[in-house]
Amino acid sequence: MNGPFGVQLYCFRSSFSQGMESIFGRIADIGFDSVEMCGPEELKSEECKALCANSLRIEGWHCGIDGFLNNYNKTAEFHKSVGNDDIIIPWADLSDENKLCDLIGRINGIAPRLKKDGFYLSYHNHSHEFEKFSDKYIIDILADECKELYFEPDVYWMKNAGCDPVKFIEKYSDRIRIVHLKNGHGGDKFDSLDNGIADIESVIKAALNSGINRFVVENDSPNPDPETNFKRSLEFLKNLNIER
Repeated sequence: MNGPFGVQLYCFRSSFSQGMESIFGRIADIGFDSVEMCGPEELKSEECKALCANSLRIEGWHCGIDGFLNNYNKTAEFHKSVGNDDIIIPWADLSDENKLCDLIGRINGIAPRLKKDGFYLSYHNHSHEFEKFSDKYIIDILADECKELYFEPDVYWMKNAGCDPVKFIEKYSDRIRIVHLKNGHGGDKFDSLDNGIADIESVIKAALNSGINRFVVENDSPNPDPETNFKRSLEFLKNLNIER
């Protein structure tokens, strides 16, 4: 299977002190074509130049919506300036129904304006979104109550929760722009894509059959190091007998 493939910047957080220019160079050397950003919405001119110098593009931003809620115009202008239109909520505390209702209200308060201005708001899942309130999965409540919300399915966390990522992708195919490829052995026991409980090949086939063609690789703790781990994952992806 040919690329392009992206990687989540969070995987390199232990090296943030070395600067983004260095990390972008490493990401390109591993073989990735894009980087999904995370954290504060800022990018220095030198860092933008490093992205371009390494032929990397931004594949969404795990930033949440606080920036837009606090200063919409400034935050929107920033994302447009770096060519990003995918705004992703990376995580939310949904431990009770009041917190879920609060998130729904915040999403519905900003999503229509984001859509009007050409942005796509997505939610990135972990496993707790597949717990239930009133006999209904939290993720399905979000889908039903937030009509302008897209999803970025993290297939490993779905499988870890006992749910089928293939069925989720097929169910919500028109509300998915990017798929997170991750694997492991349960909980925080992460591994390269070729080793774990998630059937990555079936996930990719389901996504492509649904018209979804953007994939970001993530490993929260890439061992023994990002270079070795992600090169193994990319090699696995490139050896899949899948036409893109």
